[in-house]
Amino acid sequence: MHTCGYHYRTFDEFQCIWCYSFFDENSLSSIKVDLFYGQVWRGAPTVSFDTIYDSAVVYNGFKVPNPEMNAFLLWIKPVMTGGKVKAKYLSDIQRYLDTQTFHDLTRQTFGRAFYGHVRSYMTSDKISDTGRFQKEMCRTSWRKAFLHAPVDVLASTIMHFELEIKRRSKRPIGTVICLLGPDGVGKTTVLEKLRETAVSVFIRDNEKVVIRHFRPGVFPNIKKLVSGKSYDPSKEAFTQPHRAQPAGTLSSLARMLYYWVDYILGWPKMKKDCVHGQIILYDRYIYDFYVDPRRSRIHLPDIVRLFFVKHTPHPDLVFVLLAKPSTILGRKAELSAEEIARQLDMYKTLAHKFDNIRLIDAEQSPDAIVQEICRYWVTSLIPN
Repeated sequence: MHTCGYHYRTFDEFQCIWCYSFFDENSLSSIKVDLFYGQVWRGAPTVSFDTIYDSAVVYNGFKVPNPEMNAFLLWIKPVMTGGKVKAKYLSDIQRYLDTQTFHDLTRQTFGRAFYGHVRSYMTSDKISDTGRFQKEMCRTSWRKAFLHAPVDVLASTIMHFELEIKRRSKRPIGTVICLLGPDGVGKTTVLEKLRETAVSVFIRDNEKVVIRHFRPGVFPNIKKLVSGKSYDPSKEAFTQPHRAQPAGTLSSLARMLYYWVDYILGWPKMKKDCVHGQIILYDRYIYDFYVDPRRSRIHLPDIVRLFFVKHTPHPDLVFVLLAKPSTILGRKAELSAEEIARQLDMYKTLAHKFDNIRLIDAEQSPDAIVQEICRYWVTSLIPN
């Protein structure tokens, strides 16, 4: 991989599967390689390595599962782990669904009784519905493996849970990214393009790269909390971010605490989502309480707001889009030129206080901005 220019990598280890992702920071291309030695479910072998390897074929010098076996694995793996067949696998599965080999593998793996239940679903228009058999498939495969080799399966199951606890205790690096900047600097456009690029570069399903706004959202907006059902967001003048006067000191402190706790309580859920393959792109974050407190009607000294920022879980990388006040004002006249200049200075001050913040020139095109962000992002994945 190094010879071909792919220098950086990420690595995920599951039981019987090692997943490598290699990146070329210049072309922003990537290659994912999964090395596996059998199909297991919670430590119990569903399809043994020998069964897969004995029927393997050679593809470009590498041993890979034969087409029928590959289709079978593409069916059972997502169903047993997620309860549904992914749309991107359907065509490969459907091509070999009616073959004798596919039917034999189903009987051998799950038994004749299960095969009788699922046989009517083994057609191209129903295979995606087999997710309803997830629990039965999992129980059947585990019980069958246990009866065959109880000691080995129990030991393997314990090993599985040890590995999963270790894997889930640490969020993969580079999975929470934040974009900051004054209103009108182009964050929305850049975020949408960044999301599209991240899907390609980091080899994720579309739904696995998500954009979140400002905070985790464990708690509702304060105005919604107070107003209840009468709250109507359509009546809010969001194009006037400073439309309301700042609250008093005690009220401001209560607001700051309310939103800060939202970040604290929301972080474990974000961590869990990232462990399950999600990449989160934030449009603003708690840093904006320091830069633009008036947006949230907060009137507290800089040092107090900075205290809350420092004691909040931080994204892996934070990118601040900077442009001339006149450029920003020309795109969206929601703030005065003086306020825009003040915010730009505050963002620059933040960059000196936190190592994860990078300043990006937003005078360039959105595509060029996304390319620059992704290069920083990819190089941050260099293993220690």
